[in-house]
Amino acid sequence: MLLPSLVIGGASYETAKRKVEEKIVQSAQENVVLLDGLITRTIEPAVKDIEYMAATLEQNGAQVNEAGL
Repeated sequence: MLLPSLVIGGASYETAKRKVEEKIVQSAQENVVLLDGLITRTIEPAVKDIEYMAATLEQNGAQVNEAGL
């Protein structure tokens, strides 16, 4: 009677352990996706501003060079 109980207990423990690990991994993946979106929404406007400023400076630099300054 003890041996079947140990086998059932061991199998139940391994199954529960595997399920908990799967849930932890799934939760971590969801958190990474959320953080990626948050970082993208935070950084993207600054990148666009920098790209605009760089393009503006390039245009102004070309005008200054054409004027001979």
